[in-house]
Formats: sequence, C-alpha cells, structure tokens
Amino acid sequence: MPLAMANNLQLIINKTSVINKKDILFLLQKKYNILPSHLVANNYNFVLNQQQLEDVEKIINNYPVEYILGECDFYGHNFAILPKVLIARFETELLVKAAIKYATPSAKIIEIGCGSGCLSICIAKHRPKAKIIALDIFPPAIQNTKQNIILHKIHNIFAILQNVKTFVKYRGVSFCNSDVVVSNPPYIKKSSFALLQQSVKSFESKFALVGEDNGLEIYKIILHKTLQGKKSLHICFEIGFDISTTLQAFINTQYHGIFKIVEIIKDFNNIDRVLVIKKI
Repeated sequence: MPLAMANNLQLIINKTSVINKKDILFLLQKKYNILPSHLVANNYNFVLNQQQLEDVEKIINNYPVEYILGECDFYGHNFAILPKVLIARFETELLVKAAIKYATPSAKIIEIGCGSGCLSICIAKHRPKAKIIALDIFPPAIQNTKQNIILHKIHNIFAILQNVKTFVKYRGVSFCNSDVVVSNPPYIKKSSFALLQQSVKSFESKFALVGEDNGLEIYKIILHKTLQGKKSLHICFEIGFDISTTLQAFINTQYHGIFKIVEIIKDFNNIDRVLVIKKI
C-alpha cells in the first residue's frame, strides 16, 4: 500500500471505534491544531505525517490520549499528567465540590491518594488559606503533584510520599486535628478489574484502581485513623457503584454513634459517587 494511503486518516477512521475516533480528533486538534470541522468537511481525507501517524496508532492501541499530550483537563483547569498516574475522571469533580463545601476557609485538609494533585489543587484554589497535605504511595504521583503545584502557583499544598497506614503528622496536620479528609482511593474489586476499559487496565496504575478487601481497605483504614478526630471532621469519599451499599452498612454498624453519613451525591448516571461522613 502506498505511504499516502497507509497514512490517510479516512482509512483509519473508518476502521476504528467511536471512542478512538473521538480521541484521535481531540489529539489532532490539541497537539497539531487541526480542526475537527476541517477534517469532517473533507470527509477525513487527510494524510498524516509520521509523528501524527505514530500518535494515532497509540490511540488505536488504546493508549490514553492524555498520556500522549502529557496533560488533562479537570474542573476547568489544565494539569500535567505523567504516564501511569491516574487520570482524573469527570465524576471526580463531584468530590472536589463536596470537599470545598465542607472545608472552612482555614481548614486543615488531608488527601489520601493524590495522583496528579488535581483534586487538592482545585480545592486549594477555592480555599487558599487552608493547609492541605497530599499523600500518595506512588513516586510518579508525588512527582506529578509537585509539578502541578508549581504549574498552578499553589503555596498551601504539601505533597509527601507516604502510606496512609503509617501517616501520623506532617506540617502540624494529623488525622486528629484535620477538618476534612478527602480520598478517591483504589476501590475497584479484583474481580471487576478485567471489566475495565482496555486503556485503563493496560496503562494506568493498577495500585490506584484496585482495592484490597473487595475495594474497602482504604476506606476502613481512614475511618479507623480518624476515630480520634475532631467532632466537626468531615470525610469525603469517592465510591464505586458496587460498594456504596456495603460501605454504608459497614459505617452504620461498625461506627454507629461515631460517624454519621450526611450526604450521598449521585453522578450524572444516577449512581452513588460521593459519600460524605461527619464525626459526631
């Protein structure tokens, strides 16, 4: 096949999935300033150069477009994203809104599993006088968070490589004196991992996705660590569709009279996505 034919976007688009097509058009616009409207008007009859072809082939092989671009959009802001670091989803913006809602202007906040740092940074933009400690056990995630802290000129987030199991105190903030604890932990059950999209299970960090104890491990650790917390403490969790009922039952039975579920926020598919708990 002549090179011009092999590199013709029309032939590629006709053979690819709807999701890949969307990502290809986004990539070409974002990285190469090629407008989708121009491509559509010409029925995708466009010859890709070698670099463009290599990028498009990555998408066809389910490599996330965010990793190719080295950036992602979240909560109206642009963030750098490193390979393997969890790519924040649109649904997680609901967790940001919840954390901002329950955080006072000078709150002490702990985020468990900060990933690229986008969640903490979005909170910091709305609570510039708060003190935020961002934890993760994945070194590239802490590197990515620090990169984005600099990019967004944030001065009230402190990112540390630390396991929640061993975290005690940093910069004067602990589970005992924090006002808000926020986490989008690994909550996918091991049995459900195979059902994820190929781009997710093949290229994003499995440690950021799959949770032990049927997805409940980190939730249970955080609840236990905050037992001595302030009575005004709020915990904001992102939750998966298949653990909401189990987690609520666990809280209501194991922590009856200690923690109270004050809000359950549904996502745009009417699925429980954020659970807000208050220390009582």
